[in-house]
Amino acid sequence: MTQSSVPHNLGMLVPGDMAEEERVRRWLAYEDARIKAVGVYEEAKSKARRDALEYEWDEMTYNMAIAEAQIVFHEEAEVKAREILKTPSNPEPTGTCYQDAWRYLIKREEEVFLVHGTVQLHEGTSYQRGVKHAWVELTTGWVWEPQTAGYFTLKDFEITCPVEEVRYTKEEASIMVARTGNTGPWSAEERAQYIGR
Repeated sequence: MTQSSVPHNLGMLVPGDMAEEERVRRWLAYEDARIKAVGVYEEAKSKARRDALEYEWDEMTYNMAIAEAQIVFHEEAEVKAREILKTPSNPEPTGTCYQDAWRYLIKREEEVFLVHGTVQLHEGTSYQRGVKHAWVELTTGWVWEPQTAGYFTLKDFEITCPVEEVRYTKEEASIMVARTGNTGPWSAEERAQYIGR
Protein backbone atom coordinates (compact mmCIF):
# COMPACT_ATOMS: atom_id res chain seq x y z
CA MET A 1 0.00 0.00 0.00
CA THR A 2 1.20 3.46 -0.68
CA GLN A 3 0.66 6.67 1.23
CA SER A 4 -2.95 7.79 1.04
CA SER A 5 -3.98 11.42 0.90
CA VAL A 6 -5.64 13.24 3.74
CA PRO A 7 -9.25 14.04 2.84
CA HIS A 8 -9.46 17.66 1.73
CA ASN A 9 -12.20 18.35 4.27
CA LEU A 10 -10.52 16.83 7.34
CA GLY A 11 -9.79 20.22 8.87
CA MET A 12 -13.24 21.64 8.04
CA LEU A 13 -15.36 19.45 10.30
CA VAL A 14 -18.69 21.10 11.04
CA PRO A 15 -19.76 20.46 14.66
CA GLY A 16 -22.83 18.24 14.78
CA ASP A 17 -22.34 16.87 11.24
CA MET A 18 -22.60 13.18 12.16
CA ALA A 19 -21.94 11.87 8.64
CA GLU A 20 -18.79 13.97 8.40
CA GLU A 21 -17.65 12.98 11.91
CA GLU A 22 -18.14 9.32 11.01
CA ARG A 23 -16.20 9.79 7.76
CA VAL A 24 -13.30 11.40 9.62
CA ARG A 25 -13.36 8.67 12.29
CA ARG A 26 -13.22 5.97 9.64
CA TRP A 27 -10.45 7.73 7.72
CA LEU A 28 -8.35 8.01 10.88
CA ALA A 29 -8.97 4.32 11.64
CA TYR A 30 -7.94 3.44 8.07
CA GLU A 31 -4.73 5.46 8.37
CA ASP A 32 -3.93 3.84 11.71
CA ALA A 33 -4.47 0.37 10.22
CA ARG A 34 -2.38 1.24 7.16
CA ILE A 35 0.51 2.43 9.33
CA LYS A 36 0.33 -0.73 11.46
CA ALA A 37 0.26 -2.94 8.35
CA VAL A 38 3.32 -1.17 6.95
CA GLY A 39 5.03 -1.77 10.32
CA VAL A 40 4.25 -5.50 10.12
CA TYR A 41 5.72 -5.63 6.61
CA GLU A 42 8.87 -3.72 7.58
CA GLU A 43 9.34 -5.94 10.64
CA ALA A 44 9.02 -9.09 8.50
CA LYS A 45 11.52 -7.70 5.97
CA SER A 46 14.00 -6.88 8.75
CA LYS A 47 13.66 -10.38 10.17
CA ALA A 48 14.30 -11.85 6.72
CA ARG A 49 17.48 -9.73 6.39
CA ARG A 50 18.71 -10.79 9.86
CA ASP A 51 17.98 -14.46 9.14
CA ALA A 52 19.69 -14.21 5.76
CA LEU A 53 22.88 -13.00 7.43
CA GLU A 54 22.71 -15.41 10.36
CA TYR A 55 21.95 -18.53 8.33
CA GLU A 56 23.86 -17.54 5.18
CA TRP A 57 20.84 -17.85 2.92
CA ASP A 58 21.28 -17.85 -0.82
CA GLU A 59 19.51 -15.21 -2.91
CA MET A 60 16.53 -17.43 -3.73
CA THR A 61 15.82 -18.21 -0.07
CA TYR A 62 16.11 -14.52 0.81
CA ASN A 63 13.71 -13.53 -2.01
CA MET A 64 11.22 -16.17 -0.85
CA ALA A 65 11.35 -14.73 2.68
CA ILE A 66 10.72 -11.22 1.33
CA ALA A 67 7.79 -12.56 -0.74
CA GLU A 68 6.38 -14.17 2.40
CA ALA A 69 6.74 -10.84 4.21
CA GLN A 70 4.72 -9.19 1.43
CA ILE A 71 1.99 -11.83 1.78
CA VAL A 72 1.83 -11.23 5.54
CA PHE A 73 1.62 -7.48 4.86
CA HIS A 74 -1.26 -7.86 2.39
CA GLU A 75 -3.16 -10.28 4.65
CA GLU A 76 -2.79 -7.93 7.63
CA ALA A 77 -3.83 -4.93 5.52
CA GLU A 78 -6.86 -6.80 4.15
CA VAL A 79 -8.05 -7.81 7.63
CA LYS A 80 -7.77 -4.22 8.85
CA ALA A 81 -9.47 -2.82 5.75
CA ARG A 82 -12.36 -5.29 6.22
CA GLU A 83 -12.76 -4.11 9.81
CA ILE A 84 -12.84 -0.47 8.75
CA LEU A 85 -15.18 -0.85 5.80
CA LYS A 86 -17.83 -2.81 7.70
CA THR A 87 -18.63 0.32 9.77
CA PRO A 88 -19.48 -1.32 13.10
CA SER A 89 -20.89 1.87 14.61
CA ASN A 90 -23.27 2.48 11.70
CA PRO A 91 -24.08 -0.53 9.50
CA GLU A 92 -26.65 1.43 7.49
CA PRO A 93 -25.43 3.63 4.62
CA THR A 94 -25.43 7.33 5.41
CA GLY A 95 -27.11 8.12 2.12
CA THR A 96 -24.63 10.74 0.94
CA CYS A 97 -22.32 8.63 -1.22
CA TYR A 98 -23.88 9.85 -4.49
CA GLN A 99 -23.55 13.52 -3.52
CA ASP A 100 -20.06 13.05 -2.09
CA ALA A 101 -18.81 11.13 -5.13
CA TRP A 102 -20.24 13.83 -7.42
CA ARG A 103 -18.55 16.62 -5.43
CA TYR A 104 -15.24 14.77 -5.57
CA LEU A 105 -15.60 14.10 -9.32
CA ILE A 106 -16.15 17.72 -10.30
CA LYS A 107 -13.13 18.91 -8.29
CA ARG A 108 -10.70 16.63 -10.13
CA GLU A 109 -8.85 18.04 -13.12
CA GLU A 110 -7.62 14.71 -14.50
CA GLU A 111 -9.82 12.07 -16.10
CA VAL A 112 -11.85 10.18 -13.49
CA PHE A 113 -14.99 8.05 -13.64
CA LEU A 114 -18.09 8.13 -11.47
CA VAL A 115 -19.26 4.59 -10.82
CA HIS A 116 -22.72 3.62 -9.60
CA GLY A 117 -23.18 0.07 -8.39
CA THR A 118 -23.52 -2.04 -5.28
CA VAL A 119 -21.17 -3.06 -2.47
CA GLN A 120 -21.64 -5.54 0.35
CA LEU A 121 -22.30 -4.28 3.86
CA HIS A 122 -20.46 -6.29 6.50
CA GLU A 123 -21.56 -7.17 9.98
CA GLY A 124 -19.38 -9.45 12.05
CA THR A 125 -17.69 -11.95 9.77
CA SER A 126 -20.53 -12.54 7.34
CA TYR A 127 -21.55 -10.56 4.29
CA GLN A 128 -24.90 -8.88 4.56
CA ARG A 129 -26.85 -7.41 1.70
CA GLY A 130 -25.82 -5.49 -1.38
CA VAL A 131 -26.21 -1.75 -0.95
CA LYS A 132 -26.49 0.82 -3.73
CA HIS A 133 -23.29 2.86 -3.71
CA ALA A 134 -21.26 5.38 -5.70
CA TRP A 135 -17.48 5.75 -5.89
CA VAL A 136 -14.90 7.40 -8.12
CA GLU A 137 -12.23 5.51 -10.04
CA LEU A 138 -9.04 7.31 -10.99
CA THR A 139 -7.02 6.31 -14.05
CA THR A 140 -4.04 5.76 -11.73
CA GLY A 141 -5.61 2.55 -10.38
CA TRP A 142 -7.02 4.10 -7.21
CA VAL A 143 -10.60 4.33 -5.97
CA TRP A 144 -11.93 7.24 -3.93
CA GLU A 145 -14.56 5.81 -1.62
CA PRO A 146 -16.97 8.46 -0.25
CA GLN A 147 -18.11 6.57 2.85
CA THR A 148 -14.58 6.64 4.27
CA ALA A 149 -13.40 9.65 2.23
CA GLY A 150 -10.36 7.46 1.63
CA TYR A 151 -8.31 6.13 -1.22
CA PHE A 152 -7.99 2.42 -1.94
CA THR A 153 -6.19 0.51 -4.64
CA LEU A 154 -8.57 -1.33 -6.95
CA LYS A 155 -7.35 -4.57 -5.39
CA ASP A 156 -8.01 -3.37 -1.82
CA PHE A 157 -11.45 -2.06 -2.84
CA GLU A 158 -12.37 -5.57 -4.05
CA ILE A 159 -13.05 -6.64 -0.45
CA THR A 160 -16.35 -4.75 -0.64
CA CYS A 161 -17.39 -7.01 -3.55
CA PRO A 162 -18.23 -4.03 -5.76
CA VAL A 163 -20.57 -4.66 -8.68
CA GLU A 164 -20.37 -1.90 -11.25
CA GLU A 165 -23.72 -1.08 -12.79
CA VAL A 166 -22.89 2.10 -14.71
CA ARG A 167 -19.70 4.10 -15.30
CA TYR A 168 -19.92 7.79 -16.21
CA THR A 169 -17.32 10.17 -17.58
CA LYS A 170 -17.23 13.60 -15.95
CA GLU A 171 -19.12 15.04 -18.93
CA GLU A 172 -21.84 12.36 -18.81
CA ALA A 173 -22.29 12.77 -15.06
CA SER A 174 -22.53 16.56 -15.47
CA ILE A 175 -25.27 16.16 -18.07
CA MET A 176 -27.16 13.73 -15.83
CA VAL A 177 -26.98 16.05 -12.80
CA ALA A 178 -28.05 19.07 -14.85
CA ARG A 179 -30.97 17.28 -16.53
CA THR A 180 -32.30 15.26 -13.57
CA GLY A 181 -31.61 17.75 -10.81
CA ASN A 182 -30.05 15.08 -8.58
CA THR A 183 -26.73 13.28 -8.15
CA GLY A 184 -28.09 9.79 -8.69
CA PRO A 185 -28.62 6.98 -8.90
CA TRP A 186 -30.17 7.44 -12.33
CA SER A 187 -32.53 5.05 -14.05
CA ALA A 188 -31.94 3.36 -17.40
CA GLU A 189 -34.71 5.55 -18.85
CA GLU A 190 -32.99 8.73 -17.66
CA ARG A 191 -29.67 7.56 -19.11
CA ALA A 192 -31.29 6.74 -22.43
CA GLN A 193 -33.08 10.09 -22.54
CA TYR A 194 -30.16 12.34 -21.56
CA ILE A 195 -26.95 10.64 -22.67
CA GLY A 196 -28.25 8.11 -25.16
CA ARG A 197 -27.25 4.87 -23.47
